[in-house]
Formats: sequence, structure tokens, C-alpha cells
Amino acid sequence: MVSPVRSDAFSIWVLAAASLALFVATAAICARGPQLPIGSLGVYFDGSLYIEIARSFPLPYGDQAIGYAGHAPGYPLGIALVRLATPDSWLDWGGAALIASWLPAVASVALFFALARSAGLAPIWPTLAFATLHPRWLLSGSAASAESLALAGVVASLLAFQQRRPGLAMLALALASTARYPALLVGIALAAGWLLFRRDRRPSVWAWLSLPPLLFAATNAYLYWRVDGFTTVKAAHSVHWQASFVPPFSAFIEHADLLAGSIDPFVPAAYAMLVVFGLALVVGWRSRRCAEALGDLRGVLLIWIAVIVGFHVCLSGPESVWDFTRLTLLAWPAAVLLLWPAIGERAPRALLVAACVGMTLLGMRLAKHTVDWAALLQHKGGALERLQDDEPRWLHFGALESRSR
Repeated sequence: MVSPVRSDAFSIWVLAAASLALFVATAAICARGPQLPIGSLGVYFDGSLYIEIARSFPLPYGDQAIGYAGHAPGYPLGIALVRLATPDSWLDWGGAALIASWLPAVASVALFFALARSAGLAPIWPTLAFATLHPRWLLSGSAASAESLALAGVVASLLAFQQRRPGLAMLALALASTARYPALLVGIALAAGWLLFRRDRRPSVWAWLSLPPLLFAATNAYLYWRVDGFTTVKAAHSVHWQASFVPPFSAFIEHADLLAGSIDPFVPAAYAMLVVFGLALVVGWRSRRCAEALGDLRGVLLIWIAVIVGFHVCLSGPESVWDFTRLTLLAWPAAVLLLWPAIGERAPRALLVAACVGMTLLGMRLAKHTVDWAALLQHKGGALERLQDDEPRWLHFGALESRSR
């Protein structure tokens, strides 16, 4: 018998190709505003930091890389591999950074299709919702961003959970956590799925569940050995964002004035996504249709959203508001799966088409707006001039406050 996923191969390839075309088109549109070669987009936002780490492989980071040690090594490894696989004349480091973001972004769409099928859903429409309705997804997938690799890893881990393959699930989650450290929180949901909902407490399951935190500990040990002055990932990252833990939603309340005064369109999007995630939790908890459709997966998804969103609404500073849509992308696949049986399946298809098209156009506009401002405000001249250089050059971003305490 042919498996459902194999029989859907044509749909997966079409969705993957369409997603790739959309990411490339978005990047091209974004580059046209500041009149940059498309590969130059790879240095904006945190792209130049990731590229510098990528240059330092096979032994990443360096003695003077303290300002870079808060950024996880998984995405830079992807950049280095793309660069290694292509001749210098074909692709510079900026282009490699974009491709290393596009490919896992496309993979996450294909993996979500397989996940929706494994959850018993007709997969095309929820996959389209996953790929188009999140306001930040087009920017994160088309620019130099670690989120796409992390998202592909967590979707793969959930798919492996559905297939009752703990080893593969934890390997995928470990990969995700090397791209974005908060992906480790997803391990709480998967551990609950095996140990509580499925009551599978074999020693092998416990051993696999320990893999992502052990890898994180090993990464910290490596950074402590490799980077002068390194203490913790949080301390290293504080040179870019002095985040601390505060009561839930404190930053959203304290910085509510950003809704009226900010030029950043992702501020209202952050509050809107708070509502979406809250709705997903309520619907997932209360809806009988959701319980019947998803079975024990429902509990995993509820915990998944709770830990990812709950962690990020407890961070201080305006950055936690205007970057909320990016920081909580890892909760998006769980939200789509919880909302779909109760709401998505009942929605008129014409309305879904309009929503997908409308949000795609909005996402492209938001991406262009954000890149335009990044090109204006971020001084990346040195990074743009060095896109063919293979030696890392570590910049000093200033003394870390946390180190002086």
C-alpha cells in the first residue's frame, strides 16, 4: 500500500516550489527598495553576525567573538555548508546566508504538509494557512534568519512524535535548538507527550529526551573554552538585548504606547498574534472537534504554545514587543493545528483563499517596509564590502553589562 504522504508527493512538490518562488520574489522586492544586489540582504538584521560565525568554521567562534556567542551555531553552519558547496564566483556569503534560510523555510512547509496528514487532516488547506497567514513568516523565510531552520526542526520533531519515533524527534529538536536556543522549550511538550499522555517511560525514551539539553550544555562548554570572557549565552546576548524576566505581559502593558507611536508594523502584529495564540489555547482546550481530530496530539500542542508564548511574554524591554512575532514563530505550527479542526475546516473556501492571498501581499509589504528601514538604520557598509572574504573579523560591541555586575 502506498503511504498517504507518498501519494501526496505532487502536492508537496508544488507547495515547496511555490514557497521557494515566494521567498525569492520577496527577497527581490525587498532588495529593489534600497537598490541592493539581492545577496546583500544577507547582511541585514543579524545576518552579518551569522556570516561572521560561518566564516570561522570548522572551529566556530574565536577568542574575540564574545559579541557573537549569544547567537546559536546551527544557522551559521548552514551558511558555511552552502558556501562550501558553491564556487566563489557563483555565490558570496550574503547569497549563501539567504539560501541557508530559504531551503529550511521551504522544508518546513513540506514537513508541515506531512504533519497535517499524519494528524488526520486534509493537508493542503492547513498547509496553505501555515505558509501564508503568519505576518512575519515571509520576512523570516526570505531574509537571513535562523528562524526558518529552527521552525523546520520543530515541525520535523512533531512529525516524528506522531510517527512514534523518539530518537528522530529528539534529533530534529536538537537541530532546531542549535538554530534558536528557545526551541529547547518544545522538549517540555514532547516529554509530556511521551511520559504523560502515552505513558511511554522506557529508558530509551528518557535517554532521547535528554539529548537536546545535553547538546545545549555541550555548546555552552565549547563556548566557555573557545571565547574569552564567555559565561552564559544570556550574558553574551545581552550586548544586543538586555532582556530579563518580568511578570507575564509586563512589557506589553508597559510599552502599549508603541501601538500609537511606533513606525514598526510588527508592533500591532504582536498584539494580534497574542490574540491568535490565546484563541488557539481556548479552542484547543474546549473544542470537542479538536479533541476528536487530534487525540493525544492536542495536549502536546497546548503545552507547546503555552511554553513558547509564556516564555516570551515574560521578557522585558520594547524588543520583546516589536520582535514578538519573530520570537514566537516556533508556536505557529501548533496554533494552526489546534485552530484548524474547529475553525479552519468550517470556513468557506473563498474566504480562505482571500485570507491567504491578502496575508501574502501584506507579508510582502511588511517585509519590504522592514528591510527599507534596516537598510536606512543599520550601517552595514563594512559587511557589504567583505562578502567575498573568508576570514572572520570580530567586532567589539561594547562591554557586557551582565559581566560587570
